[in-house]
Amino acid sequence: MNHVIDADTERLLSDSLREMLNSAHDVASGLDELGWSDVAEIDSAHASRLLFTELGRAGRASAQLDHVCTEAAGFPQAENTALIHPLRDTPMGSGVDGVVLSPLSSGDTLLAVAAGPQATAVRIDVDTATPLVRPVGGFDVASGVSRLRIPAAELNAAPVEGDWGSAVSQARVALSWELIGNAEAMLKVATSQIAQRQQFGRPIGSYQSPRHRMADCHTKIVAARELVMVAQQVGDSWSALTAKAYSGMAWYVVMRGCLQVCGAIGLTAEHPLGALVTRGAIVESLYGNWRELTVRVGSDLLAARAIPAGAPL
Repeated sequence: MNHVIDADTERLLSDSLREMLNSAHDVASGLDELGWSDVAEIDSAHASRLLFTELGRAGRASAQLDHVCTEAAGFPQAENTALIHPLRDTPMGSGVDGVVLSPLSSGDTLLAVAAGPQATAVRIDVDTATPLVRPVGGFDVASGVSRLRIPAAELNAAPVEGDWGSAVSQARVALSWELIGNAEAMLKVATSQIAQRQQFGRPIGSYQSPRHRMADCHTKIVAARELVMVAQQVGDSWSALTAKAYSGMAWYVVMRGCLQVCGAIGLTAEHPLGALVTRGAIVESLYGNWRELTVRVGSDLLAARAIPAGAPL
């Protein structure tokens, strides 16, 4: 039975996660040291929100999304299970095009997840897939995130039993929390810079244009947080889909706004904003980017000719 983590405990857990993620720890090892599995047993939804929000704030890559999906699908938990997370909201018939969040090893159980209206997963032979794995170009190679594409004509794999619709929904909620954390970190960097950087003898943050831009970013983050909180409480696929679509849009608005007020230096590898942007871009693309999911939301509404009732407020 789940219990609610109180506010004081939440602050302690967030501080512990932040300290671990800012250190040189491997994320999986760090979570083991924290005893995070015990926290998840107490309140799995709350633990997931805290973990993925802090991952977003730190801009750290991890394979924790694999555990979220396999647990939600009811797939047997094993340390050597890796997932190919889709970049599009499309069925398996279009082939596999996704990312692997950790390096593959011979003997791993490799599953490819497909989103779309009917979520599925298939088992992929790891020895066949390994030569096709490519580091995500233009991003942090040290993160271990790689892309893997298998055309539909070359895909000969049996479906894997499990509730993969629930897995996709849980993944979208977790990714939404990570996007919110990432957007919060970008906004913190940008507001700090415009408070210190001066133009015409005044901090640029004192001018209306950057202040309005940052205010817009803040409201988008707050709205996304409320929407994802409801999606996590309701737990259905529609709420998760809309939450991921809105969180992705909010992240995009914040990213553009922060880059604009920070100027060209925000695009450099030396500036903290650049690393957050590149990490957020990967997260935002998984299980459908915000533009693609917004089209899906509209298409579903037109097909149903009705607006879902939604959660009681």
